[in-house]
Order: sequence, then C-alpha cells, then structure tokens
Amino acid sequence: MSIPVFDAFSGGRMALLLGLLGAALAALFTLAPWSLALLCGFAVLMVSAAENEPFLLLVIFLTPVGWFIGKTDLLVSAFPSRSNIDAALLIRCVVIVGFFLGRLWRGQFEIKRQFRPALAKASLAFAAAALISAVLSEPDLRLASMIRVDLRAVAYLGFFFFMLAWCGSQERIERIVRVLLTSALVAAVFGIVQVAVGGYTLLWYYLYPLGSETFPWDSRATSFLDYPNDLASYLNLILPLALACYAVGGPEWRNLGAWTFVVGSAALVCTQSRGGMLGFGCMLVAGIFLLVEKLRTRILSLGTTASLGIVLYLAVIAPGKAHLGVTDLYTAATRLFLWGVAWQLFTGSPIHGVGWGNFQVLYGAYLDPSLLAESQLGVHNTYLALLAETGLLGFLAFMILVVLGFRAAYDHFRTSQNSFGRSLGFGVMGAMVAMVVQGFVEFQIAFTQFGVLFWMLLGLLVASASLQRKSVVSAAVPSGPGA
Repeated sequence: MSIPVFDAFSGGRMALLLGLLGAALAALFTLAPWSLALLCGFAVLMVSAAENEPFLLLVIFLTPVGWFIGKTDLLVSAFPSRSNIDAALLIRCVVIVGFFLGRLWRGQFEIKRQFRPALAKASLAFAAAALISAVLSEPDLRLASMIRVDLRAVAYLGFFFFMLAWCGSQERIERIVRVLLTSALVAAVFGIVQVAVGGYTLLWYYLYPLGSETFPWDSRATSFLDYPNDLASYLNLILPLALACYAVGGPEWRNLGAWTFVVGSAALVCTQSRGGMLGFGCMLVAGIFLLVEKLRTRILSLGTTASLGIVLYLAVIAPGKAHLGVTDLYTAATRLFLWGVAWQLFTGSPIHGVGWGNFQVLYGAYLDPSLLAESQLGVHNTYLALLAETGLLGFLAFMILVVLGFRAAYDHFRTSQNSFGRSLGFGVMGAMVAMVVQGFVEFQIAFTQFGVLFWMLLGLLVASASLQRKSVVSAAVPSGPGA
C-alpha cells in the first residue's frame, strides 16, 4: 500500500531526493559541527516523546555513566570543576523534556496528580530554594548559577516525576529496579577492573577527557563516574536495595540482589572512600536490625560486620596512597579549610546563600593560589555546602525532603503487602542512612549520577506506594450483583 505523500517521489526521484538530502546534511555537518549534536538531540527528544520502552530503560541503565565533551565559555563558567561540557546531564534533560512533551501532546499529563505527593512538594520546594539562591547571587555569577540550577532541577526532579508518570504498574517498577541493579553490577565490575589493571582505562579517558582537573591515578576506582568518592556515593544509594532484594525480595530477586551486593561492596572497598565505607557500615547496621529477625543472628551479624570493617580498613583503606602520611594530613587540612570558608560564606549570606555552585568560584579569594587550585575543589560536606550556597532556605528544604523520604520508605517497608515492596522500602531507607552519614564528608548531590538516582528511587517509592493504595481500595470495594 503506497502513501499518497510519497507518490510524487517514486523511482528515480526518490533516489535524487535522498542524495540531495544526504549532501545537504554532509555540508551542514562540515560547516556547523554542532548540527550533528542538534540532530541527535532532536532524535532523542522524539524517541522519548514516543515513550519507547527499550530506549527509556537504556537511559536508566546508563545512570552511572558520565560523559564530558567539547567546550563552550557559557557552560564552562556554569560548571567550573570541568573544562568540558557535561553531555550526560544535557542528554538526560532532553530525555525528560521529550517525555513530558509527549505526554502533554497526547493530553496524558495530570499536573495535580504529579504534584500531590508530599515528596513532590518537598522536591519542588528545594528546587525553588536553589533557584532563589541563584537569582539573588552576585550579578557576575547569577547566569552561571541559574544554568546549574535549571539543568540539575530538570534532570533530578525530572526523573522523579518521570517515575511517577511512567510507572503505571508493579511490573514496570520491578523491571526498572532490575535494570538499576544490573547497571550497578556492571559499574562495580568496571571499577574492580580499573584497580586490577592499575589505571583509569581508555574508556574512562574517553568519557572524561584529560585536563588540569584530572586527578592522577592513585589506585582508587572511579568506574563510569568522575571521582572515587562519587562512585562510593552512587554505590551507597543502590547497595541497600540490592541487600534487601537478597534478604526479603523473594527467590526471583535473590541471585541478582546477591551478585550486585557482593560485587558492589567489593567496588566500594576499591574506592578507598572512608566516608563511603562509614555510610555503608551504618546502613548495614540498620539492615541487621530491620531485616534479621532472630536475636542470635543479629548479634552474630553485628560482630561479623564490625570485624570485617576493621580488617578491610587496616588491610586496604589505611595503606592506600591517598591515606598515607603527608598526603592524608594535607587532605584533612584542606577539607577543614574549605569547611571554614563555607561557613564564612554562609554567615555572609545566611538566608539564601551565595548561589548554587558558586562556592567553587568564590573560595579562591580566601586562599593562596600556590596552595590550592581555584575552581577545582568542593566543600566535601553536604550540610555546609547547602548552607553556603543555598542558605537556610535550601538547607531546611533539603532536610525536610530527607525526613519525609525516610518516613515514607519506613512506612512502605512496614506496611507493604509483598516482599518486593518491603525491599524497595528498605532500599530507599538504607540509601537515606548512608547518604546522611557520608554527607558529613561529601557533597553528593553536586554530581549528576547521584542526583538522578536519588530522585529516581524516591519516584519509584512514591509510585509503588500509590499502586499499593489503589490495590487496597479496589479490594475493599464490593463487587458483583449483590453489591
């Protein structure tokens, strides 16, 4: 069956048209190299709008992957810690925009339903506080800070609302969780491979081109992320879910949960992140009390966990190059200095802060350039970073979000009607515990992979709880002729 629109271009005319189109595209790519990126971006936008499930699952699978390309003065000023553009962040923003444009085009986007959950309102409040901090920052820093807030808000909160809109069934939620666990397993394997071969590998250098901000290899795994501590933060978000899937998720989840947890834990050790290991240990303690029923088994598990932690610290982390002698003292002194600078910035602007991401631009005024590199280091403390960059508004909004998330996760763990729901509840709750503890030495939400995964887990939790409430209501409503 022919399509009338194409009848005029049958035979040789179609070949001529395709030839001219190919020549025009080739000329366009030659004269304007960015046109290829624009064309690819448009393709991603269209596929996302069509809600192609394999493509969207692939995007979720690539959550731990970062990718920096090209250069442009505007985006470099917005992201000073990298001389290249965060292409992974831009692609994720395009996916989110495409998805919701498709929903709007089909009339399937219910604004009230999306914004009804308490976690949705808390997330929007945090984004609003971050935007206020950017708008009220110094004039020469305002545009760059607003770009940071806008892009990260679209990516982070976008994946939260994406989960709410797309997860219309328990089967899809379980499919997404399987993809997330498999993705974490692959990322963990790559991190272990880096340590085994003794270097970042060519793949990593492709994702993160060599520059002045690249730290020399020091036997600490980064996997597909930018820095070892970032990998530790990412793993601490997903390993609680893997542990719960093995412990209470049922036989269909046992193997995947076990493999992801064991290999992921090994990769976490390979990061040599002391903050990451401490957060992981606190999560394990919470897991022992919530997932292990027998008192004798709890005591044995606590003893084993403590013993393994001490052995791993003495055998792997303490002897690491980054934690020896002068290097370790220099790192500790640097962090104490940066914390002091963050506190000074907060006290100078306590309500709205100095603007999201502006710490890396401003701390240089407080130091001798011969001692520390400007625009390269972060606060290494979530709470001080939020106070310095977003003031009390952003700090309180984020803490409210964390409290609401923990409470929602605990309620879902306690009241869920199936083993998978309990696994998801503990997974989010354990992630919160690890994040709060590691947050004393890291600013996790400053990098894309953590923010996307964090809000994605919250979205899955809210979607799962909503489906459970609907099933309870449906079961309570009588049916049949006598109803």
